[in-house]
Amino acid sequence: MQFDLIIFDCDGVLINSEPISNRVLIEALAELGLHLTYEEAVSTFVGKSLTSNRLYIEERIGKPLSVEFTNNLQERVLEVFKSDLSPIEGIHKALEHIVQPVCVASSSNKEWIHLALEIVGLLPRFENGIFSASQVEHGKPAPDVYLYAAEQMGISPSRCAVIEDSPTGVQAGASAGMTVFGYTGTVAAEELLRAGAHHIFDRMDDLSQLLQDKNLNLV
Repeated sequence: MQFDLIIFDCDGVLINSEPISNRVLIEALAELGLHLTYEEAVSTFVGKSLTSNRLYIEERIGKPLSVEFTNNLQERVLEVFKSDLSPIEGIHKALEHIVQPVCVASSSNKEWIHLALEIVGLLPRFENGIFSASQVEHGKPAPDVYLYAAEQMGISPSRCAVIEDSPTGVQAGASAGMTVFGYTGTVAAEELLRAGAHHIFDRMDDLSQLLQDKNLNLV
């Protein structure tokens, strides 16, 4: 059988945002006295909900984050996005060859996803299917946002493929009962497999063929 819906994570899967976001976040946290390496930031924050990340930071610094800090951080990231954000290499080609409906299910807020996709020229492919963890009760690694996306798109979870690049996101997709393809652009294949990825790939150019090949093995 074939997949009826392909659900993409956004950051690190559609857009090359992880290096930018983590670099700016590291700089902002250092100003609060919290010093993290890039590797620590990736393992701590990537794939997590905004609420989860905020709670972690507040626990580490011993006080609530101010509204001003959050707004300033978003503005700083956005300024760099405007000049440096790019689509993941090969994603445009991959999408050209995927015939099934596609959508996005991300930990970022919906407005942020919309803007980021617009910057890199991917919005027309996804604007009718953008779903955020802010729309559900629990963020990743809970399956809520993936189940919500499937429900809104009218597709059974068992007929969905998830494209993820973080262990947290992989756990969410697998917990939703979906087939998870782990893209190794952010973390190593071994971490994605441990988190529950069913298939691993290194090049986005290979995704459309991989989806077709793996469909033959589904029951």
